[in-house]
Amino acid sequence: MDIVQIGKILRPHGMNGAVVVRIFADNPRNLNPGVRVTLIPEDSDFSSLTIESVFPYKNSYRVEFRELKDRTSAERISKKLLGVPRRSLEKLSDNRYYVFDLVGCKVYTVEGEAKGHVDDVVNNPGNDLLNIIDNEKSYLIPMVKKFIKSIDIEKGKIIIDPIEGLLDSE
Repeated sequence: MDIVQIGKILRPHGMNGAVVVRIFADNPRNLNPGVRVTLIPEDSDFSSLTIESVFPYKNSYRVEFRELKDRTSAERISKKLLGVPRRSLEKLSDNRYYVFDLVGCKVYTVEGEAKGHVDDVVNNPGNDLLNIIDNEKSYLIPMVKKFIKSIDIEKGKIIIDPIEGLLDSE
């Protein structure tokens, strides 16, 4: 089964087993009551948990799991990642991508010159940025049509059309 990371448990919240979770998406649509999530890495007592409730909390979410009843249990799973089966993820509309699908994609210019691979997607107020790594160099490319000409997740390939200076690392 292909498990994808959807969030990270940051810390306990309160005394009744709730935790604060940072979601790796723009909204928590994959974290609904009744959903089973996998802990990464697995815990000896908890390999998966069932979501009881999810509430917005500052820039994160407060999540209660059916199996956690006290702060001690919540502390044991702090800093762990949450995963779900890829097949359970919501289908995205055209021109929308999950970060984990973009990470690792090879990046080429429209002329066919290899520019590295996507290491991360940086959330930015105006638009997201692709963090592209090429040996020792790192570039941030805005995810806008002007620069991103095509994304082929199946082939793991992204074509960019950078303006002069965009790929200067100094």
